[in-house]
Amino acid sequence: MSDRLEEVVASPKMLSAIRNEVRSSIERQLNDLWMVVQSLKDGSGAAPAAAAVTPEQLAELKHTLDELTVDVGRRLRGVRKWVQEQTAAVAQDKTLLERLERLERDSGQLGAAAALFESRMAEQESRLVRRVEDAETRRSVMPSSAGVSPAGGELSTESLLALPGSVEFSLSDLAKVVIKYNASDLVVRPHSLPYTYLEGDLIPIGQKGLSALDSYRVVMLSLEPAERQQLVDERCFTKTVEYHQARFQLNAYFERGQVAAYARRLTEPTLSLDDLNVPRTVEVSLLEERGLILLCGDSGNAQRELAYALLQPINQSRRARIFTLEDAICYELKEQQSLFSQLQLGPDLPNARALTRLRPDVLYLQRISSPEDLAVALQLAGDSTLVIAGCAGGHAVSCLQNLLELVGSEVRSATLQGLASTLRSILCFRPPGAPEFLINSARVRPWLERADFAALATAVEAGSTVRPARADKGAAPVEKPPTDKVPVAPSEAAPMMPPPDTEMEIEMDSLPPPSVESLSLKPVASPSRPTTPAGDKPAAAAKDDEETLLGWL
Repeated sequence: MSDRLEEVVASPKMLSAIRNEVRSSIERQLNDLWMVVQSLKDGSGAAPAAAAVTPEQLAELKHTLDELTVDVGRRLRGVRKWVQEQTAAVAQDKTLLERLERLERDSGQLGAAAALFESRMAEQESRLVRRVEDAETRRSVMPSSAGVSPAGGELSTESLLALPGSVEFSLSDLAKVVIKYNASDLVVRPHSLPYTYLEGDLIPIGQKGLSALDSYRVVMLSLEPAERQQLVDERCFTKTVEYHQARFQLNAYFERGQVAAYARRLTEPTLSLDDLNVPRTVEVSLLEERGLILLCGDSGNAQRELAYALLQPINQSRRARIFTLEDAICYELKEQQSLFSQLQLGPDLPNARALTRLRPDVLYLQRISSPEDLAVALQLAGDSTLVIAGCAGGHAVSCLQNLLELVGSEVRSATLQGLASTLRSILCFRPPGAPEFLINSARVRPWLERADFAALATAVEAGSTVRPARADKGAAPVEKPPTDKVPVAPSEAAPMMPPPDTEMEIEMDSLPPPSVESLSLKPVASPSRPTTPAGDKPAAAAKDDEETLLGWL
C-alpha cells in the first residue's frame, strides 16, 4: 500500500496524513477483531484450554476478516480518489495561475499598444487638422487653380491684376532698390516686410508689411502663365530673370501654404588666375588638347568661379568650341577667340551622355554626381577634349575618394587607370583658406594607380608655397587683396556700399507702378575705393613671356 501511495503525486504532508489515517483505520479494525476473538474465548470458558475452534467460528472469523479487507480496500480507493482529485485540482490551479499570469502580461502589452495607438491617432488628427487649416487658408488667400489652363482663368495676368491688394509695386521695382544700393539678395514673404542683404545684414524695405495676398500677387506676376501653373503643381519653381540689366536667380516656393520668393543677385565672376596664384603647370595644362582638371571645395559657387577663371585664358588664346553643362545658367560668358555654348541640365540636355555626340574642344561639367558622369568625363578627357569638372570634397584627396565611391568595386581598377592617364591636376579652392593643388606628375601617377591616398596627401601643395604672381616689367607692383574677400567693382550706375557701421534706413511707403521714386536709402557717404589702372605691357615683357612659355612647352 505504501508503494502504491508513492505513485500518487502529492506533497509529503499529504502522504503522511494518508498513512496515519489508514494506520488508525486498520488498528480500529484489528481491535474490533481482537474483541471478537476475546469474546469467543470468554464464551467458551468452561471448555478445556486445548479445545479447538469450531468451523462455524472460523467461518465467521474469516467472513469478518473478509469484510474488514473489503472495507479497508474501499477506504483506500476512496482515499486514492480523493488524493487524485486534490492533485488534479492543484494542477488545475497551477494551470490557471499560469494562464492568469499570461493574461496579465498580454493585457499589459495590449495597454501599451493601445497607448501608442492612441498617441499616433492624436498625431494623425493634429496633422489632418493642420492640413485642413492650411488648405482653408490657401483657398482664402490663393484662388483655386484646379481645372484652370495656364493661359487663362485664375492664373492669368488679368485675374491677378484684378485681385485686391494693399501694394501696387512689382518684383522688378524691389529689384531696382537692390540694384540702386548695390545690395545682393531679395526676400519676399507673406506677413512681413520685403528684405534685402546689404553688407551681410538683412535690411527691411519700406514700412508696411505684405499680406498673404500681396505676396501671392507680386510673386505670381513675376512669372509667366505656364510658370505659374508649374509653381502651383510642383510647389517650387526656379528660373533666371533679368531686371534693369542685372540678373537674378528667382526661387518661388510655398511657405505654410502661402507664396514666397527669394531672388539671389548674380554678379559677374571676378576671379582670375593671378588672384588664385596657381602653379605654372596648371597654366600650361590649359593649353593642352585633352585631359581632366578636377575642381573641389566647400562651395559650389567657388567651384563655378574657379572654372570660369580657368576658361578665361583659353577664351583669350585659343579658337575652340567651349561647352558648359550647368544646373542653371547664372552668367553669360563673353566670347573672344573661342565659341561658347552654355547648356542647362534638363531643358537643354537630359544628361551628360549626350555630350559625347557634340565632341567639344573644352568642356566644363559643373558636377560629377553619378558613375555615368564620371565615365563621360574620362571618355572625353582621354579622347580629344579638355574637361574641367567639379566634384564633391573639401580636400584634393577627399575629391578622389568621393569619385571612387561612385563606381563599384568591379570597375575600380579601370577607373584608377583612367584617372592616372587623363588627370592633369586637382584644384581645391576654399576661401578664405589657402587653395590646394595636386599635380599629376610622373612621381604621383603610380600612387594614383594604387589609390595610395596617404602618399597623395604628401604631394598636395598649399597656395602659400606656390611662386608669387609675375608682375609686369616697368609697372608698379599692385597689392593683391586677400583671397577671402575679393572686392567687386560696382557698376557705374550703382554707388558704393556704406561701411558696416553706417546707420541706414530704406523706406518704401507706397510704390505707384512702375516707378519707385518713393523708395529711398540714406547712407552715410563713404570714400570711394582706390583702383590701380592697368598699364599696357611693354613689348620686351611680352617677348620675355613668350620665350618663357615656349620653354615650358
